[in-house]
Amino acid sequence: MTLVEVIGGLGLLATLLVATLLARSRYVHQSTVAERRLQAVAAADALLTTWHQDTRGLPRDGSGLIPGDQELGWRTQTLANADATDLGAVVVQLQILDTRPQAAGSPLLTSVEFLVDPNPPPTTAPATLVPDKDAKNAKGKKKSKTPTPARPKRGVKK
Repeated sequence: MTLVEVIGGLGLLATLLVATLLARSRYVHQSTVAERRLQAVAAADALLTTWHQDTRGLPRDGSGLIPGDQELGWRTQTLANADATDLGAVVVQLQILDTRPQAAGSPLLTSVEFLVDPNPPPTTAPATLVPDKDAKNAKGKKKSKTPTPARPKRGVKK
């Protein structure tokens, strides 16, 4: 082997090494973004589940931070949609945003649009519970005004 062949071989190996490192760097970046999007989808699912349990708490035009992950934020806004209006509904868009400084260029991770009632039920004060005559105790048994006779222990003869 001549010196020219050795230098040429080293040049090819260096090119292959650089290409491999660039491909790995792109893969790691893409994997990180995909993982972040999965977290955003899970956060959107949790928010929607919470809001749909109590529609009065659904913010139609608002924003905030995701509970448990201060690097994710959410934003809702109502969208004009004639077809939804014909159905007697309003379209609300939920966006999940990455609030980290390095994501300032493209903070949107995921978004979902859903239909809601245009006239949500009014917010009312929680009802005061009035004891019922058939109220049950913490174990789910019906309360009795007469004392329950003691049961004999098993295995004990009288």
